[in-house]
Amino acid sequence: MSECPPVRCGEMRRIALAWLAVLAILYFVPLIVYGPASSLGWVEFPAPESPGRFMLSVLVLKVGVATAFVGLFHLGRPGYGWSEALFGILSEAVYTPLSALLVGRMLGGRGVTSA
Repeated sequence: MSECPPVRCGEMRRIALAWLAVLAILYFVPLIVYGPASSLGWVEFPAPESPGRFMLSVLVLKVGVATAFVGLFHLGRPGYGWSEALFGILSEAVYTPLSALLVGRMLGGRGVTSA
């Protein structure tokens, strides 16, 4: 087994660490937000799934999203600063829940209520 060139190994290490950091953010931030809300009864946990199975499915989903995010970011080499992050947070705060609400209503998902 041959060793990779130092530049290539360093780049792969940075990609792997970036992927791990993105996965941690994608997985744990919703837990921090939804955990207390679920405990207080403000949001409903998916009923037919066991908590462990549900969290495993969330992890699998987040692995895919983290892989795509880091891969596209690495290949595109975009510049990204605080202003892009701020407006990304604001737009994500609107389009993700709005999309979930729309799909839930259109597909007749469980527990979809009118506000």
